[in-house]
Amino acid sequence: MFRPTFLSPAIAVVAITALSFGFAASAQTTPAAKQEAVPVKLGDTWTYSLKFQLEAPRNEQFQVTVAAINGDRWTAKQTGTVTGETSSERGHDWKMYKNSYNGAMLEFKPYALDNGFPLEVGKSFKSESNFIGTQGNAISNKYDGKVTGVEKITLAGTTFDAWVIEANGWWQAGSFGGRQTSKIWYAPAARAMVKTETKRWRPNAQLDQAVSSELTSFKLAD
Repeated sequence: MFRPTFLSPAIAVVAITALSFGFAASAQTTPAAKQEAVPVKLGDTWTYSLKFQLEAPRNEQFQVTVAAINGDRWTAKQTGTVTGETSSERGHDWKMYKNSYNGAMLEFKPYALDNGFPLEVGKSFKSESNFIGTQGNAISNKYDGKVTGVEKITLAGTTFDAWVIEANGWWQAGSFGGRQTSKIWYAPAARAMVKTETKRWRPNAQLDQAVSSELTSFKLAD
């Protein structure tokens, strides 16, 4: 989600009440052989339903709005029914550079990579990011990602042609860490990720976190 990176930075994403936005009757496009990121525009807004499989009280509606654009980066205003108002800084290619969490601004070095643009079926890519958590501890995330295909996905009555990106990797927080996986659906017609699934395990292989996000409404600036 962004791995809704609209999710806890430890998963490295991507995570108000749902608003009623107009939907296009169809958002279908003919998939290109190679997909560049579609730049967002000021005012673009997406609302997602976030579900925490192991922590239902954390489930929420999460809205993301493009609040500012500065060259190849943009700032998002994020509002959750549970988490309240936060912000993040991304590139048009959806690299995550900064994300506010628990009142602190976390900076990813060099960045958190979700998609690996340009997208081509079968393309592989690697992602490694590091940041200092809210408790002052160093946290790192490593992924091996692959573009596995293009598929039609229907969310809230809209059908998208979405690129599917899957990744496997590891997270590490001090001496504590484990395996993690993610699956992302990116829809050029929505200029955003429309669905995400992430899971994280503890060192003893016990599932530690399982989060999914789905687009429930959106409004593009044009």
